[in-house]
Order: sequence, then C-alpha cells, then structure tokens
Amino acid sequence: MTVLGVLAAAGFVSVAGRESLLAGPVLVVRTSGGRLCDAFPAEAGDGFSLSYIHSIYGAPAEERFVIQNDGRLKLVSVTSPSRAVLEYYGPAAGDPSLVPPVRTLPLIADRVGRRTLNIAGQQIPLYAFGDGAHLRLQVEHWGVLRAAMGVLLLRVRHAAAPVAALPE
Repeated sequence: MTVLGVLAAAGFVSVAGRESLLAGPVLVVRTSGGRLCDAFPAEAGDGFSLSYIHSIYGAPAEERFVIQNDGRLKLVSVTSPSRAVLEYYGPAAGDPSLVPPVRTLPLIADRVGRRTLNIAGQQIPLYAFGDGAHLRLQVEHWGVLRAAMGVLLLRVRHAAAPVAALPE
C-alpha cells in the first residue's frame, strides 16, 4: 500500500489526496503524565461524547462536545434519563453555553463510572487505561504523516494487547 493509501485508510486524506499533507488536528487521550493513550483524526466541527455512570446517582449520563476552529472543546449538551443527574449539573445541563470552551478536558476514568469516549462510530473504554486513571483530552496539531502512523500504531498495539496492559 502506498503512503497515500495508508493516509487515506486512516482517514487523514481523501482517496484523491486533495487535502494538505502538512498538518492535521488530532484529538488525543493522554495520561496526566503525558503518555499517549489514543488518538483520532479530528477537524473543527467534529463532535464526540463522553458517556458514563454518574458516581453519585448511579445513572447514565452523556456529555457531548464539539471541536471549535481554535481547537478548544465546547460542551454542547448534557443528557441523562435521571432528573437528579441533570440537577447536579445545574444551569449548564439546560444551557451549555454557560460553560466556556476548554483547551484540555481533564477527567478520571474508573471501572465504576465506565467512562467511555464515543467518537467516529467507536466506543473507547477510557477506564481500560487504568482504574482511576487521570486522563486528559485535547486537540493537538500533528503532521499528517505522524498522525496517520501514530494512529495506525495505536490501533495495532490495541489489537495485539489488552488496552489495560499497555506500558507506561
């Protein structure tokens, strides 16, 4: 397979190769220490969500985000079948515009809350990176070749070993 074919398969360029090969935004999941856990091609306007079981009320919840032009992450909705969960989030649940966009979204992923990243049709169990793992999501700008190879290597590594067994 050609380099362009690898890039197209990874979703970084179209089959016709018209997109720029110079740089590309990538939504990354890193540990608080900076270790790369996962990465996904991303562009302004792309969305993703975090679904989990609320730690206090034991009810499912989902936070939906969109990537802004400047790479910040903007909360666009909080949903839950539990009224108590929505009341916990206060006015932000009804009006996410009250929450300013962030460059880095810190979170703790554990097996109780089962925090899961939902992006591009994939469900990534963030708690698999370590029970109680302190993680952060952010957009980074990688060269497209680096991004394509990095994402492909992560996919191969995930397929070869359980995510929880990945080395620090």
